[in-house]
Amino acid sequence: MTAEITDKKETAAMKKEQDPIVIARKKRKRKQWVKALTNPHLLISVAIAWFITNGWSYCALGLGWLFEIGWLRNIGAVYLAILWAPGTPEKLITFGVAMVVLRVLFPQDTRTLAMLRRKRRLVMIITKMQFKAFKEKLFGKKKQEPEAAEKPEESGSDETGQDHQNEQNIPQ
Repeated sequence: MTAEITDKKETAAMKKEQDPIVIARKKRKRKQWVKALTNPHLLISVAIAWFITNGWSYCALGLGWLFEIGWLRNIGAVYLAILWAPGTPEKLITFGVAMVVLRVLFPQDTRTLAMLRRKRRLVMIITKMQFKAFKEKLFGKKKQEPEAAEKPEESGSDETGQDHQNEQNIPQ
């Protein structure tokens, strides 16, 4: 029975992927990303940023090896080892530097800058939502604070049925 349900779900997912509307939507999004990422200004900025963050170490390694300069070769090798280590935020830093380079070299390219701002905002919103969901899953839902449960009501009636106000609200 579960195999039949799984097969039905897979069939429905395959039909959804083959839907012409879904295909057209995917093509449109892919075209937007390709157009944005192949923008000459952005490509130049990313190339310059890559050389600033990574490229110099390849050059240092090559020149140190070619001219037998030990300290230059060692610095290039150590930096490359750090870059190739898992968890290094090298791509994030490179694209951050590329944004700065793009703003400095091509301030008139407002279309690319606006698109990048929109994408950054969208990524930030999605990341915050995912982090919030992760935090709730990790720590569980917030429990009611004990202070809120112990505080007396601001106005209401006591056991005798007489209305009263909290002493804090009475002017002196």
